[in-house]
Amino acid sequence: MLKTLDPGARSLVTSAFVTEGVQVDFTRYERDFPRHVSLDPLSRVLDHGMTKFDDPPEADKWLGPRVHAALRLTRREASERGLWSYLGLVPFQDYVRWRFPNAADTRFAGPPHDHALGRLWWGGELLRNGSDYTDVVTGLHIQDIPNSFRFDIFHRRVLSVAAVRVLGTWRNGSSATGRQANRLLQAMNLALVTLAIDADIPDPGAEGDETWLMAAPEAERLVSDDLPVGPNDSRVPDDALAAATELVTAIATDINLAE
Repeated sequence: MLKTLDPGARSLVTSAFVTEGVQVDFTRYERDFPRHVSLDPLSRVLDHGMTKFDDPPEADKWLGPRVHAALRLTRREASERGLWSYLGLVPFQDYVRWRFPNAADTRFAGPPHDHALGRLWWGGELLRNGSDYTDVVTGLHIQDIPNSFRFDIFHRRVLSVAAVRVLGTWRNGSSATGRQANRLLQAMNLALVTLAIDADIPDPGAEGDETWLMAAPEAERLVSDDLPVGPNDSRVPDDALAAATELVTAIATDINLAE
């Protein structure tokens, strides 16, 4: 069952825990999550991913859509930092150590863009186009993109999807380098200060698919080769995506991203 941890649990995240794997009992800091959320599907997905991939970073693009589909949360719920602290410190610390062998404490209990599981879940949420996770796979393939989830542009789904699609084919059909992705995303974030995005590129928002949220994920389908199906909301209109892609491409040209 999903739980959260009180902030006081951070006092137990010592260097011995982080670097040496010394076991710690966090029980006294555990609190019940407001609703029933099973962790069995997420456990199955992570176990399968650790078996399937020899190179942990390569697993990100496979895991991202499946972590999001396995752990069905609203954005409000996923903004609760104690939830991610619980997941990283209690049931899934083995995954954190596998993915980040020299992990800092933020990989266990840090902000979403650093947290080993938070970065995957938010990758699925911020980069999906409605129920379609295809762009999530592209986005998590470029390692510098999750590091930029704190940028304002990722609050705008249409810009997130457009940026990933431009970066995914930037080098004659191949994905951009991490350095190029970082440069473009920083330039886009800066551009939002001066551009009236809402006037020209309406955002679909996030209505919320209650049926998907409350349905129990099917673990067998999650670990198959087929991408899972996400919530049926927040689909980006084709015309808005075309306008956003034109904007992203113009910014990339302005900063000479090809160099």
